[in-house]
Amino acid sequence: GGIGKETAKLLRDLGMTILAINSSGSPQPHVEFTGTISDLEQVMRASDVFVVSLPLTIDTKDLLGAEQLAWLKPDSIFVNVARGEIVDQQALYEHLKTHPEASAAIDAWWVEPFRHGEFRIDYPFLDLPNVLASPHNSPRAPGADLLAVRQAAANINRFLTAQKVTGLVDLKRDSYPQQ
Repeated sequence: GGIGKETAKLLRDLGMTILAINSSGSPQPHVEFTGTISDLEQVMRASDVFVVSLPLTIDTKDLLGAEQLAWLKPDSIFVNVARGEIVDQQALYEHLKTHPEASAAIDAWWVEPFRHGEFRIDYPFLDLPNVLASPHNSPRAPGADLLAVRQAAANINRFLTAQKVTGLVDLKRDSYPQQ
């Protein structure tokens, strides 16, 4: 997706080798290796920094549990800017607690106000010295709201003039039912 592509570009500009996973395995710009979910173990084992930026779907809920987190290098950096429910909360907490040389940047939480009406975590992530926490504001950047409004207006114009609307979400594939 867009977040993954932009992250890959930025990290490559910092000199990192980029390994990525997408649904098709099709090659992407700024990426040395692109695989599918069947390559998850290979990518996690090879990564110094592992960034989660995929959508929450029925297929991705609880995708990353204790087994998958154990594939990470002992001193790796785990970053989640996607959705909390993609990662098993207890497994991530235990991994970080038992691997103090590892670290995590968590921007996407399991229970958040905009989806659940409250913020709640079941484990004391904020007490861990190897956790950098933010309130799911990674998409907040100067000009982001204006860009979103412009894109929405352009899509409305395309719809009203019988042109192809872009950026549609496949609700059967790209969403997870709300509880």
